[in-house]
Amino acid sequence: MTSSSKQRRTAQRAAQRARIATSQREAPAAGGKASVDTNPDGWLWQESPQRLSYRKPAAFEQRWWEPMAFSLVAMGVFVVICVLPVLVFLVLVGVVMLISGAEGSLIDASFGEFVIVMLLFGAVMAVFLAVLSASYGVAAVEFDLAEGRLAYTETSAWWRTRVRTVALQEVLSLWPCLEYENDREGSFSVQVRLPGGEEKLLDFGQKMPVDTLQRHADWLRPALGERVKPTRLTAD
Repeated sequence: MTSSSKQRRTAQRAAQRARIATSQREAPAAGGKASVDTNPDGWLWQESPQRLSYRKPAAFEQRWWEPMAFSLVAMGVFVVICVLPVLVFLVLVGVVMLISGAEGSLIDASFGEFVIVMLLFGAVMAVFLAVLSASYGVAAVEFDLAEGRLAYTETSAWWRTRVRTVALQEVLSLWPCLEYENDREGSFSVQVRLPGGEEKLLDFGQKMPVDTLQRHADWLRPALGERVKPTRLTAD
């Protein structure tokens, strides 16, 4: 590597450090003091010169019984929509056969087999929906400029909490998100590349004021550059 290339790279690194230092001086919490938001309706966040942390309130966490309750409700809807009409049809056919004096053993056997099959199918669907609704969700996110990393925590009603860390270089995009243009509250979406090349989209910071979203996006822009995208409307 030539000396001119080394000097150019050194100058680029120095310029990047200067941009980050400028951002830190304009950080949400100046003077090295952390600022904690107490948002009663949405996510909480903590601001400091080198870190931005977001945390979902405990009241928003999924309870262990919620996935099973959801699956039972879904199973009930399935029975009402799909099974009940067939049962009514079979009962009517049986009544007609009894009135006409036809042999009812065949319809009795079909009715019993249908009930057993539907109950088994409904049980399998209930377990599947319970497992699906208990999948992992983002509970905390932290941007650490000093260490150059993004850490996020995922929790589930049934599974063990897990924490993952990716370098800021693996952050592909970050959007402030609003449902509609005139909304006063929004959230963040960030797309990251995990080890192995898998990409993941993280949604967090729900019900954050728009001015806070914009301030945090501006603060992250020196570290992420053009990967900080303009505000996206999710209702479109």
